[in-house]
Amino acid sequence: MEEVSLLPEPYKNLLNLAQTCKQLCSHALSQLYLNDVRDSLRLGFDLNMPLGLQWACWFGVLEGVKMSLIGLQRAGVNVKRKLNQPFRNDNLYSLRYKTVRKKGPSGPAYGYLHWGSSSGLLHLACLRGNTAIAELLIEKGVHPDAPDGKSLPPLAYSLNEDVVSCPRSQNLYTPEC
Repeated sequence: MEEVSLLPEPYKNLLNLAQTCKQLCSHALSQLYLNDVRDSLRLGFDLNMPLGLQWACWFGVLEGVKMSLIGLQRAGVNVKRKLNQPFRNDNLYSLRYKTVRKKGPSGPAYGYLHWGSSSGLLHLACLRGNTAIAELLIEKGVHPDAPDGKSLPPLAYSLNEDVVSCPRSQNLYTPEC
């Protein structure tokens, strides 16, 4: 950065612009995640999981999960309790089927036709094979055996062919897998 600041105009101005944009972006994103949390808290108990947090767990955006967690803290929410709360995932469920209809069957989560309309954040991360997010959620207090709307633990969702490889003849719930 020091070398770029020594460059003549307009490069020096571009550096200043980039630094300003980075600072504004950081502040704006933080505020957007806080607003997402506040908006979600106005909904019913089974719907009030921040959408940014749901989507970040689904799409594997670790920084998005972290920003959502900061938003929850800033809003005064009990983060551990919120992370352990099951929620209706209608938006993600709908997106999943729209994607399958549009692009055809592929990727993690396709084989889980029984995926219910109520899940936890750890279920989403496991279903998609997002291990860094799963680790962060467990670190933040998510119970790894909490059942979803289909009474399945998160581990059951990580046992799909796109997340782990097990010989088809084996039972997927055996310790070898």
